[in-house]
Amino acid sequence: MKLTIKSMLLMLITISALNSFGQVGSTQFNKRPVKMCVGSSGTTVAMGLKNLCQKPVIIYAGPKDELTNPGPREKVYEGLSTNTIYVSINEVVCIMHESGKPVACVDVMAGEAEMEIDGSGTAISTK
Repeated sequence: MKLTIKSMLLMLITISALNSFGQVGSTQFNKRPVKMCVGSSGTTVAMGLKNLCQKPVIIYAGPKDELTNPGPREKVYEGLSTNTIYVSINEVVCIMHESGKPVACVDVMAGEAEMEIDGSGTAISTK
């Protein structure tokens, strides 16, 4: 296989993008609290997302009606990581299968500050 400068640059960009989606290699949870803005529908809130699964998961965060074409609203979060996601109240956060179909979803409600993905990577809950 012949590596060109273009293909090497593409690999570096891909690795960099994957690293920015989650805390790669993180095995400890960040203990700092996430401040949340409580408001009405459409208000953007910051929510903590703990992935207790050892493998990376694909997450969709956005309006329910865009679940059929999640595209740019999907991100990969590394296993055993704690992340912050920004969503609006009354949107959904879903674990997605590689085929693009939702596996499990939760509605974003006012007053919730944290979500947790179980160890199997197939269930999500709010706290």
